[in-house]
Amino acid sequence: MANVVVVGAQWGDEGKGKIVDWLSSQADVVVRFQGGHNAGHTLVIDGVTYKLSLLPSGIVRPGKLSVIGNGVVVDPWHLVEEIGKLRAQGVAITPDNLRIADNATLILPLHRELDHFRETSNAGMKIGTTKRGIGPAYEDKVGRRAIRVIDLKDPALRSAKIERLLAHHNALRRGLGLPEISVESIEEEPTSVAAHMMYEQPDPHHFFEPEGMVDLERSRIVSLDPRRVKVTGSRLVSTGKPTIKLEGVKLRGYRTITIAGMTDPRLIRSVDEVEKRVRDGVARLVQGTLRPEDYELRFIYYGRDGVRPIRGAVAHPHEVGIVIEAIAATQQAANTVLSLARSSFLHGYFDGRKATAGNLAFPFSPSDFEGGPVYEFTIYHVMEVDDPDALFPLDIREVA
Repeated sequence: MANVVVVGAQWGDEGKGKIVDWLSSQADVVVRFQGGHNAGHTLVIDGVTYKLSLLPSGIVRPGKLSVIGNGVVVDPWHLVEEIGKLRAQGVAITPDNLRIADNATLILPLHRELDHFRETSNAGMKIGTTKRGIGPAYEDKVGRRAIRVIDLKDPALRSAKIERLLAHHNALRRGLGLPEISVESIEEEPTSVAAHMMYEQPDPHHFFEPEGMVDLERSRIVSLDPRRVKVTGSRLVSTGKPTIKLEGVKLRGYRTITIAGMTDPRLIRSVDEVEKRVRDGVARLVQGTLRPEDYELRFIYYGRDGVRPIRGAVAHPHEVGIVIEAIAATQQAANTVLSLARSSFLHGYFDGRKATAGNLAFPFSPSDFEGGPVYEFTIYHVMEVDDPDALFPLDIREVA
């Protein structure tokens, strides 16, 4: 297997990203093996400009596997932000085309805070960094005390490693006159707080609200107890013009569902084949009344892959719950599609079937439930306006 390595021979800004992008057209895998999210690089492909700081250049090329190697220090907040920006430009980023080494080092808020303190203090420590915590994270990597991606999976091991990390950093912070950090605050930051910051937000550092932009780049979030956190360092930045937030939905159709369970191991092994026969059978039965595009039919298997897709070989469960959902333009059409699908699945054939009375166990009777109208979220937009009050006039009347 032939490999090509691109190495910068000076101190950055040599154009490595453009060279890697050019070479990626001839490669199957593009690996970034070191560095952090510094100034980054700009790619222009077919007239579209992409700005990357952490992701490998190959990520914007379809059909390429991009890998962030273990020599890279990864800021999880910036990673989510950069992925969100590229997705907004139409770049597909999934586990199929992006992998991260499980032993890559994480950049934590304490690294950014230390980097910023050194660069802004008067103690002669300034060296001209981007204040993003890259250098301090590498110090912990070399010192064998870093928190790695894989540590996020093991809470017990993670807590012990954080204690060892803070034994170094809190001693350093005392010497610099900075407040000490608790294990709990580090535990909270990359998990629950990050999840909350991403709620309906494509960028975890910048929230655009009607009053302006909330800048969280230098925010410090400290867990006070299991129910409270203290946030400092955030600021409201004026965006020049007032904005209003628009949210909207459209009617997608009407829903009918049924819930059931299955335990026959032969059926569970053959469920995909049974589902295909049911889909084909429903399409034949409604032919002339409903076109394929007039309805949606979903089969959700809880206990198999109802919550997330299967990755790799897994043992078949001893029982599986199934939700069958039909959505159509009218409630009656949804009821019809669901009834046909439920009956076809209940009595459908599969190899090795011994009982013909029914393949499914229904916890309720009647088995089908009308879900009513279904709405699809279609608008989420922050729009600049000249005068928001003019769009929402108030008429105040006194009533005796």
